[in-house]
Amino acid sequence: MTSRNKIQLAKRIDRLIAKWLRATGRDEARPKNVMPLLIQNDVFPSDHKEGLPLRKLQHSGDLSVMHTVRPERKNKNTLWYFTLREPAGSVEPGPEEKPPPTKGRRLVKPSGSPGLTSEGHRTVLLWRGRRIESLADIVDVDLLVLFVGLNPSPVSVAQGHYRQGRLGQRFWRMLVEHQVLPPPDPGHFHDDLLLAHRMGITDLVTVPSRRADSLDPADVSEGRTILRRKIAELRPQIVCSVYKRALEELCEIRLANRWGLVDETMGDSKLFVLPFPYRSHALARAYMAQLRKLVRQAKG
Repeated sequence: MTSRNKIQLAKRIDRLIAKWLRATGRDEARPKNVMPLLIQNDVFPSDHKEGLPLRKLQHSGDLSVMHTVRPERKNKNTLWYFTLREPAGSVEPGPEEKPPPTKGRRLVKPSGSPGLTSEGHRTVLLWRGRRIESLADIVDVDLLVLFVGLNPSPVSVAQGHYRQGRLGQRFWRMLVEHQVLPPPDPGHFHDDLLLAHRMGITDLVTVPSRRADSLDPADVSEGRTILRRKIAELRPQIVCSVYKRALEELCEIRLANRWGLVDETMGDSKLFVLPFPYRSHALARAYMAQLRKLVRQAKG
């Protein structure tokens, strides 16, 4: 199964599990608990050993787009479980999403603890053998633009949304000002609008840090390998930097004094160097107009 198909599968699994958790009132569940649900909804044909098909997908790292999945690192291995990111309600499963039999299953009433409040895109994942709190990729197939940053800031991870620092907020304002992305409603976040406009966002390195110049070269190398594979499978029409260094590290090229659409490509994807953050208004207007035109042309 390709990474593209795994992402689509992961999103379907996420929807099924989230709806089932709300309907049953459970705070969390293990892979073996949700396998009957996934088998009944034709996600997997069978369960060979207590959630084995699901755990194989989890260990491959292709379920990073899921909002419900959590790894719990132990001394010798990692235990995976699912939990809600928002308060559980009395939502009934849809007719096409049948819950597993309740016989012998212990139901847990929803908790009012802060752990069940919305966390946006914040997630816990394994990175080079260690458990870290970061942001989940906002990606899908058939993207017009995939924005690529260096790594998340601690303030962004704390809020559960991309680019929430001082410079990050300028990035969102620039997209809105130049009509690449509409403004969100009050109290909402820009990154929640991306997929509806066939855009996505990710980072080269998922390890948060206050300064990008403190990145471990080994983390950069690992992130480069992972992101190149994702881009090759997802094939976004445009890969656009948030910061120029993100594309330089991803492609291992120098982009001195180069902005906008460049000659280099990554597979089928065009590369675009965003004039951000310290560029003149005239330069920003010119190249943001180019990006806006490319997006409109890609929409057909």
